[in-house]
Formats: sequence, structure tokens, C-alpha cells
Amino acid sequence: MVTSRDVAREAGVSQSTVSYVMSGKRPLSDDTLRRVDEAMTRLGYQPNSRARALAAKRSHVVGLMIPLSPRIEAASLMRFIQVIASEARGHGHDILLVTEDEGASGMQRVIGEQICDGLILMQVETDDERIPVVRDLKVPVVVIGVPGDAESITCVDADYRSAAELAVDFLAARGHRQVTFVDWPSGLRQRDVNFIERFDAGVAAAAQRSGIEVLQVEGGAHRETIGRAVRSGLEASNYPAFLVPDSGVQAMLQESLMLEGRRPGLDVSLIGSGEDAPQQIVPLTTIDFVPNVVSARAVELLVAGLDGRRELDGQVHLEVPTITERESTIVVPT
Repeated sequence: MVTSRDVAREAGVSQSTVSYVMSGKRPLSDDTLRRVDEAMTRLGYQPNSRARALAAKRSHVVGLMIPLSPRIEAASLMRFIQVIASEARGHGHDILLVTEDEGASGMQRVIGEQICDGLILMQVETDDERIPVVRDLKVPVVVIGVPGDAESITCVDADYRSAAELAVDFLAARGHRQVTFVDWPSGLRQRDVNFIERFDAGVAAAAQRSGIEVLQVEGGAHRETIGRAVRSGLEASNYPAFLVPDSGVQAMLQESLMLEGRRPGLDVSLIGSGEDAPQQIVPLTTIDFVPNVVSARAVELLVAGLDGRRELDGQVHLEVPTITERESTIVVPT
């Protein structure tokens, strides 16, 4: 078995220097860090994580508190988890999943027992019982989402207001004067998550600026509901435009449109979201809520706090969304 003594010999440094590289207790030159890292790679050295944690008085584990609810789309959640786990591992940290049903007591447990060095919280609600606990924890915490009271809390999220404005402005620029906004699922609205409020505000602001009428209709996973949404939108305009931020109903909505003899990109505009949008029957123009960017930014802020490179700033960091045009939107003839 390769030991730290072997690494030290290979790198031409002392064994204590190898320990300092692993623990981060002392500042070392970039050249020394590089030599030790390369020696570890060449020898295939895997430091004992428990011994390393004891030496550094850190676990090198980040707690990730996630929601487990049928109202949360699993594919969307996994995009965040995959990026967070990968980014954390790149910084030498493992991830421990803590389910949301443990609530504030779960947070206190993993920190109090020194299982985790810091926490990332997902799907934060506007009035969230965990936020007061976050302020009392003596470890770095980063929140994905924005609570109603975000004072002194470091938050990262997509700028949902800007995303909605981008979508409505996009449709207005293509000549649409009416937009049917197929709402988020009622279960998600009941969670009182702040991003929905921001998205609503963006739709309203862009519509007022562009003089567009917005028809907001019920969304959800039932075909009857989506069928009603489609019929309402078709009745409201000769050249309908649908804004559908919930990626879980986009295929169903396309099917409903085609049953009505209409096709996105031919005589209807449809803007959706999500990674599977390009693989739909008609590839969708999409809003990208940049989950990868949000996830990576959350890990970056947390690790910087853990490593002491900077204090968490207690600010809200909103990442800029993008819109990608594909085949599902039209230009209204004049």
C-alpha cells in the first residue's frame, strides 16, 4: 500500500509537507502543491479519509438537503444533484444527502455530530422553517432559492423574473399580441417557492411593456387540464402563443395541439424549458434556467467559505438565464 512517506519521497518533500497539503493547515507554494499532487497521481495514492478528517478537524463532506416529494420533478432535481456532487468532488469534498423531511433537526444533527463541514439547501420556500436555523449554524451554508427573508443568507438561483421577460419579449418581437401562460402545477404553487413569484412578476412586467395580453390558465399533469389550456389559448388568438415553464407537460401539450389540428412552429408558437426540449416531436424554443450554472455557483461559494478564502457574503446571487430558439415558434404574418 502506498503511504504518505512514499509520496514525500516521490515529490522530493518532507512527509509533514504532504500532510500539510492534505490538511490545508499551512500555506504552501504552487510548485510544492503541484509536485505533491503529481506524485499522488503517479503513485495512485488514496489518503485515508477518516485520518485526514481527524488531522484537519474537518470531514470534507458537504450536506445537501433535498426535497423528496411527488410534486418535484425527479429529472430536474437530478440535474442539480449531479452537478453539485461533481463540483464538490473536484474540490475534494463528498456529498451527504439529507432529506427535507428531517427539517431543521436534520440540519442540526449533521452539523452537531460533525458529519458535515457545511450545507447546501435546495427548494427553499418563501416562509421556510430552516432559515432561522441557518443563521444560528456555525458552519457555511448556501441556499439554492430565495426565502422571503434572505437577510444575511447566501442564496443562489436563476433570475426567474428575467427568464419570464426574455420569453414574453421574444414572442412580442415575433408579432404575437396575446400569450397563453400555462401555469406551474398547483402543488408547486402550494409550496410557496419564491421563484414562481418572480416568474409571475417578469411575465406581468414584459406584457405591460410590450402591450401584450396574457391569459393565465391552469397547468398540471392531467390531460384534461392541458386540453382545456390548449383550447383556451386557441380561442383567444388566430396566432396563439403558449408559454409553458413546466417541462413535465410539454409533450402532452404538443399532443393536445396536434389533436386540435395545430402544430408548433407552423401556426402556433410554443416556448418551454428543460433538457428534453430538443427531443420533443417539434424541438422546442426554450428558456434555460441554467441549473448547471446555479449548482456550480453554490458549490463555489460554499467551498470558498469552507477553505477560508472568503466569508460568505449573505447576498442573493441571481444567474442569468438564456433563451434558445428552435422550431416551435413562428413569426406572425403582417
